[in-house]
Amino acid sequence: MKNIALIFILSFSIQSCFSQNLSLKQLIEIKEGDISAAKQYLIENNWEFLNEEQPLLREMGYATFAYNRDQRTNTAESFLNFYHSKYLSTIRVNIQGNLKLKYSEYEKAIEDFGCILISTGKEVKVYRGEIYTFKVSCSRNSIDENQEFVPWGVFIISNEDYDLNWANK
Repeated sequence: MKNIALIFILSFSIQSCFSQNLSLKQLIEIKEGDISAAKQYLIENNWEFLNEEQPLLREMGYATFAYNRDQRTNTAESFLNFYHSKYLSTIRVNIQGNLKLKYSEYEKAIEDFGCILISTGKEVKVYRGEIYTFKVSCSRNSIDENQEFVPWGVFIISNEDYDLNWANK
């Protein structure tokens, strides 16, 4: 009986670790879908749906999800916002977290994806690929070798969206 309990606990822990944050490939797949597909995928992968604002004529709507949220403190390992428009095909995805290891994994995955660093600021790096632009933010003054937790974010938008709304501004 103890072995069965131990196996159950280990398998749950392993599943929890692997679904913790999404890979860059999974984030891109979410971005390429619509809001209902994003909701279904995230909920199936242990993300909690928090709220949704419907798009208006000139404003994007969004849905917010959390992974491993603490009900008492309303904090989570990660938050994801899926932005969508009623009249345009524009979709944006933003994921935020606080584990330095996951931040490093995303930055490496973006570089491995063939993206080129086009802009560097104090806390934001912008990478451009063939189709997408990635704005990677991190509280850089808090990164040191011994620190495990660092606030970070990855914002995924189309190159066209970036050129229209952020380039040269």
